[in-house]
Amino acid sequence: MNSNDRCEASALVSLAALKRFLSAGWLPDRMLRSGRQRTTIRKGVPPWTGCRFGWPAAGPKLAWRLFAAVLMVCFQPADGWAQDSPEAEFQSVTGKHITLVSDSEDQQELKQLVASFDAAVPQWAERLNRSQPLIADFHIKAYLMEQADRFRRSGDLPSTLNFKFGFARNQTVWLFKQPSEYYTRHLLLHEGVHAFCLDQFNGIGPQWFGEGVAEWLALHRGTGTELVIDQVPATNADTPYWGRFKAMSAARKQGNVPTLDAVLAYPIDRQGNVERYGWSWLAVSMLYHYPDTRQAFLESFSRASDTPAVFNDLLKRDLARMWPVVQARWRVAAQQVDYGFQWERETIDVSVNDSPWQGQPIQRDIAANQGWQSIGVRLPPGTTVRIDAQGQCTINQDPKPWISEPAGVTIHYANDRPLGQCLACVIPNLSDEKQWVKTLVIEPIDAPKELTIQQYSWLLLRINDHLNGLDDNRGGYRTTLQQTR
Repeated sequence: MNSNDRCEASALVSLAALKRFLSAGWLPDRMLRSGRQRTTIRKGVPPWTGCRFGWPAAGPKLAWRLFAAVLMVCFQPADGWAQDSPEAEFQSVTGKHITLVSDSEDQQELKQLVASFDAAVPQWAERLNRSQPLIADFHIKAYLMEQADRFRRSGDLPSTLNFKFGFARNQTVWLFKQPSEYYTRHLLLHEGVHAFCLDQFNGIGPQWFGEGVAEWLALHRGTGTELVIDQVPATNADTPYWGRFKAMSAARKQGNVPTLDAVLAYPIDRQGNVERYGWSWLAVSMLYHYPDTRQAFLESFSRASDTPAVFNDLLKRDLARMWPVVQARWRVAAQQVDYGFQWERETIDVSVNDSPWQGQPIQRDIAANQGWQSIGVRLPPGTTVRIDAQGQCTINQDPKPWISEPAGVTIHYANDRPLGQCLACVIPNLSDEKQWVKTLVIEPIDAPKELTIQQYSWLLLRINDHLNGLDDNRGGYRTTLQQTR
């Protein structure tokens, strides 16, 4: 018997029971009359005296309750017949890689979330070198919750599971609906990445790696089929309620920028520490976006089920020779990453193979549309170098181009310094930092300046501008370095 047959049979049984109930005289006469027939109630005579058997001594209210109870019994399905699933009260949308179940009534939003997820999965596969056949059967079930209690009552959210934002277990994910459409979508992708890694690599790695990868592949622009992953937001309006850069900026102001080793040692955290998620994202994103660390980073996915200690030790072993460079890159990126950050403009070209400077004069052209740029040598300890900058560049084009010289445009500021000012920064080749990164010392080259080097270091130069303002800059300065002693 199919569900339609059962419903029809149930209705017939219920109607028959109701007919017997009526014929037995358990309703007042007035209820048996047509809707248009009027009933005369004599003054002083209780209205229930017209009942064939009279109301029980407790009065009409109890009789009405009994009548309602009988109706409920009559219209219940027969024993053993299938009843509605607990999910019947929820909305459900199914795509290629996801079935999304939610207590949200916005069906259009759910469809858009499913389309966004399906657009992201092939991009994850491309980033992580997974072929299409390997991901063909990848499919998760996701619960998007406005009221978690409803999902606990339905049995869809285990009573033992407690989390702040979202959680992934094998091919099932749960998440709370967030205050913005972007952050809800981001969180769905974030938890989806966890499920993807569990499916493809049998693990997600240590805390920094698992959360960093999830943030890296969830950070996006666009929606539906137009969604593109691995996109650093240009402004906070692009990612409302995401909050990572805000927390990282606050840490910088307090001098609490963690070292890369401190990030790698993060313990498991199910409460969604926003700042730690941000630093984890930066570590993963940096390892991927520098070509000389990308291969070691991608190979580490094969060890995603290893213990955190083993995982980290093997990654650092693979990068051992260039670890000082990795740490230098971290110091620079961690001190400045914010809205508008672009890896293609902010990668620094330093190497352990850079030769020690022998004191010969050096000239370097510093481009206005790039971030920190190396002079190409390592400066020995005890060296005093004189830096001079000459030339002009144009900073910004809207509403008009600003012509800047090395001192900068003093009526416009970026990062608390004049726009277009030439800047220098010394980065040690080796660091003894354990928990916190020392604040970078940045010197303005608004006039010829001497710097004394304390230990083997790289020297970086740049032209000051907002991180999201480099694209339309033109020209640059020619810098000259001379040893004075």
